[in-house]
Amino acid sequence: MKFVILTLTIFFGNTLSWGGYKINFEYSDLEYDENLFNMEVQMKRADDKTVVNVRAEQFEDIQDPIFIHVAHFEKVNNEYNHLINTSLNACNFMSRAKSHPIVRLVMKELLRSSNFPTSCPIKKARFKSYEEILILAMYYLIFQGIYYMKDFILNDDLLPPFLPLGNFMSIIRATRSIDDNEMALVRMIMYVNIDYPKEKKGLKFF
Repeated sequence: MKFVILTLTIFFGNTLSWGGYKINFEYSDLEYDENLFNMEVQMKRADDKTVVNVRAEQFEDIQDPIFIHVAHFEKVNNEYNHLINTSLNACNFMSRAKSHPIVRLVMKELLRSSNFPTSCPIKKARFKSYEEILILAMYYLIFQGIYYMKDFILNDDLLPPFLPLGNFMSIIRATRSIDDNEMALVRMIMYVNIDYPKEKKGLKFF
């Protein structure tokens, strides 16, 4: 469970206070297949919350299977020690949204402010309505083939009350399989610090 919580931490914030914790991203890096995507990710602070904006132009449909791989590391004595690798089939994950309450909750939270895909194959984005086209036009997203996340803020009520303290690194990869060959789609490296805020460091917890 520690590693699941850490993975959710990495995906959903920049500097947040969760259950009395302070979480900071020290560094992040994003690489992607430029033959398939043109991507931009922005994070900004507003009212002590992290606001996430994503723009991804997809040039062609991506077929099932699509996998997400996460390798977690913890910093000890100035070195990052490997903790665990986790992988999931993204297509299977999305297909369980209707029957699995946790998956449904995650998907609902993401779709509050995005048009991210909900099934495979992942097709070039299509606008859902004329009103959506007008909204996207205001942000210069006026052509097909665009996935977006606009002003996403995670609902604090969904966050876990306990998090592991320390410095962590996670390498996140999305891949697809073509003729049994693994092809890279997206690769992201993130460094995360989880600590108590200053006002709580002097307190004892029992």
